Amino acid sequence: MLCRCRPANPRAMIIEASYPSSIPSPPPYHSTAFDNMLLPRIPAFLPLFLLLIPLSLAATLSPQTISILLQPSTDTVPYLDIHYDPSSLSAAILKTHSLPSLPPAPLLPLGFNRPDLTTDAFTSILLPPSALSSSRDRTLQLLVDRHGRPYNVNFISAPALPPNDLSSASPSSSSSSKPKSTSTEPIEGTLSVEVVQQKPGPVPALNRPVVLRADGKVEGAEPEKTFLQKYWWAIGIFLVIQLVSGGGGDK
Repeated sequence: MLCRCRPANPRAMIIEASYPSSIPSPPPYHSTAFDNMLLPRIPAFLPLFLLLIPLSLAATLSPQTISILLQPSTDTVPYLDIHYDPSSLSAAILKTHSLPSLPPAPLLPLGFNRPDLTTDAFTSILLPPSALSSSRDRTLQLLVDRHGRPYNVNFISAPALPPNDLSSASPSSSSSSKPKSTSTEPIEGTLSVEVVQQKPGPVPALNRPVVLRADGKVEGAEPEKTFLQKYWWAIGIFLVIQLVSGGGGDK
């Protein structure tokens, strides 16, 4: 660009500019191999990723059969087969297996193989063999996490109570006229299963808004103590020292 200045008027100056007739255009854009490599991959991986999400959710939330096992020795023996439905968090007993003669061990492992892990992982608890007696009321609790995946079991066992005798409860019957009959037959206990879901623990209340009162102070803050409320004990000690030292000066 060429500029010429003509000072025709001392108070003004005219600038004449002449531009070249042809302005060179920028070089044309050529696509690189990087652009051709990335553009086809984005729509190729996106549908595959969207298809895997419902499949993974359906696999984790599908009903399943869990075999509850006892491990009296190195080998495991089946104890219960339960049907677990993660959508409703319910379980039912499918089959009860007869137990073999258990060894005289103080504690026996009771658990199952976790289905959510790729490798075999036997999760179990320890309980005495007497807790599995048929004369006790037994409740197997299937412990699941917040997503519905079972991770352990719990076992509750209590002595079975005899049925209520209506004849002994009636007010017209007397204990002297009819003696109580004692039955030596063992009482058959019940066996049930239930699902217990893990509850979230307490969390701290973060980012809580600060509420100010009309006077500009924080709501619920403790009032500031006065000088006398803070140092009353020091003032008391000072007065005692003055009384003791002043009383001895008259002698």
